[in-house]
Amino acid sequence: LDAMLAMPQTELEDFLTAVYRSLSGSASLQERLNSLCYFETLCANQSAANVLINSSLMGLLVRIMRSAKSPALRARLASVMGTLLRHATYISEELAQSGLAEALVEAVAERDERLKRRAMAALGELLFYVATQQQEQEQSSPSPWEVPEEAVGAMVRLLRPGEDEVAAHYAAKSVENVASGAGEWSARVSTPEMANALASLYGTCRSEQLRATLAGALARVLRQQRWLIAGVLHHAGGTRLLVRGVADTQLRAAQAMVSAACLALMDAGGGEGGRPAVVLSAAEEKVLLPPLLACLEQPGVVLRAKACLALLLLVRRSPRALRQACAARLLPTLDRLASDGEFVGDGFGAAALHALEAGVVRSGRGIMEAVAVELRQRKKGGGDRSDRERVHSAQPGSALPLFPAVLFLAGSSSLRADLLGEANLSRLGELVRLTLAPRVSGGAFSAGGVPLDFASVLLQTVEAVASQPDLVLDTAAVVGTRLLPALADAVAGGGGGGELRFQALRCVADLLAPILSTPVAYELHAEAIADACIHRLGPAYARLLADEEPIPLATLKLLGALVERDAARYAVAAARSGLVPPLLSFLRISSMLCNIHNIRLVRQLMALDESELPTGELVRHDAAAGLAGVLEYAAANSVGPFLEPALTIGAALLLRGADTGGQLAALAPVADGLRAHEIERIAAAAEGFARACAAST
Repeated sequence: LDAMLAMPQTELEDFLTAVYRSLSGSASLQERLNSLCYFETLCANQSAANVLINSSLMGLLVRIMRSAKSPALRARLASVMGTLLRHATYISEELAQSGLAEALVEAVAERDERLKRRAMAALGELLFYVATQQQEQEQSSPSPWEVPEEAVGAMVRLLRPGEDEVAAHYAAKSVENVASGAGEWSARVSTPEMANALASLYGTCRSEQLRATLAGALARVLRQQRWLIAGVLHHAGGTRLLVRGVADTQLRAAQAMVSAACLALMDAGGGEGGRPAVVLSAAEEKVLLPPLLACLEQPGVVLRAKACLALLLLVRRSPRALRQACAARLLPTLDRLASDGEFVGDGFGAAALHALEAGVVRSGRGIMEAVAVELRQRKKGGGDRSDRERVHSAQPGSALPLFPAVLFLAGSSSLRADLLGEANLSRLGELVRLTLAPRVSGGAFSAGGVPLDFASVLLQTVEAVASQPDLVLDTAAVVGTRLLPALADAVAGGGGGGELRFQALRCVADLLAPILSTPVAYELHAEAIADACIHRLGPAYARLLADEEPIPLATLKLLGALVERDAARYAVAAARSGLVPPLLSFLRISSMLCNIHNIRLVRQLMALDESELPTGELVRHDAAAGLAGVLEYAAANSVGPFLEPALTIGAALLLRGADTGGQLAALAPVADGLRAHEIERIAAAAEGFARACAAST
């Protein structure tokens, strides 16, 4: 090869003439084959290929190819042509008129497998060169190459089941290469017959390498002509083709089929040219989702990024897919991707992940809006169905079953803040009001006519918000004016069943916790909190304390937190709400609600003056006797949390003269024993109790 390239022009011409004569003369078949084998070794070099393909030798090879009868000779000729076409960077226009393309198309149709393979390989190289040249040339310069229409048909035939796999691989690779670009030939190979042939063979092929090439070719054909997608899926049995492809263990094949899935999911409008669009049923979406999610766990950055885009398109197309994806742990997977340095360090990966996250949040907001619209319509049109039917069923096409997706998003550390801004927290309050606000029906309170499981999920979403103190504090204005009033009304309404009332009450307490523990936040929103907890909930506290467990305990906890933060406001409110009798009744060791929350509440009540808490009421409910039992039990059993508040209450009762039976005064020795307690506040309370005993005596 080096010697040939170093020859002067005259010597090179003499050399080529010798080769020409060895092929065109009366040499035997074997001699011709030997000459071609030698000649082929000179072709795998760019400089040599440029010289040889543009010489008269190429025309001779074409003529022999079309006239020879021997399959072996024609196969060797096709191999030489393919090598020259692969390595040459320039081919003269004269070769376009030589019949090269026709000769290769004819050879591809032959039965001999070796000839068919090598001819297809050479034809693929020629088509790729022609397509590339057409792409690079200006439209004003028509291409001199005229490739027969039969070339596409020949490739389609090679892709039929039962054909030689090697030849089919060459055909598929040729389509993949040509369809990767633009121009006339990219469109010419992208036919319905080609797409269906690629899809059919992919569905039955076992060779991993061939599957990868078939998938790549199919994805590029569909990208060239998107209107083919609906027909291909129909021909291949619906989404089974996509499901199998996305789940392919061959990485390149899976990557290409995820691209095809993206194209199918993008075709959500009307098909081009009046052709049908891709329509996926709920069942088809459901079976496509798991393999797409599995792709997010694969090692390839490109595969995972494309899977992100496919999921984005699926979620954008169908909110129910978001609910299913969230149930299948999409959000933790996204969190892992976000912490994967290799993935987010790649520009494509980072952009795809960001797009999917934004799309998921957008879909979640859309679900909230759709639910709000539906609930408003139900509220306007209610009354035509029985309460029981309305409460326990979701109407066909309802957005309510999609709401668990919002719950999942509210629990996501990375997406929660994007979803639950002030506007959507305000909407969440509206949903609570529309769902759980009481309405009079036949003289009794009943739920707002929505499925109970939806109401429960809605309150779980509020709980997810309440579990984030920073979020609550950042949006305290909306929490105080929109969420708390709606929840308070839901609790006070008494409808929806004990479990829902308990959930709503717990939401009130959990939302208040970070605000009450932050003095500045409480001062800013004290009036809004009072509106919810006094004006709205106040009339219901007594009923809640008599409700089924665990509602009374939750009520005590809420009241205790409020009174501890603002005793001047909430102790008075508790007394005026008629809570003194039940709270004093709990102040007995035999009561199931004799707990630290109740004892602390009573301690705060004892600070009220006579006008708000008359001593006669304390005597009437025998508060001293009940407390004496509690104090004696706490001292005997070293119940530390009870001692300080119980001693403080006892001292107040003694000073008020409410110990009419002397039960508390009888515990003076107990108090004396506690004056040396190791906990300073208990010792101080015992000292105060002892002084009160002495004063009362």
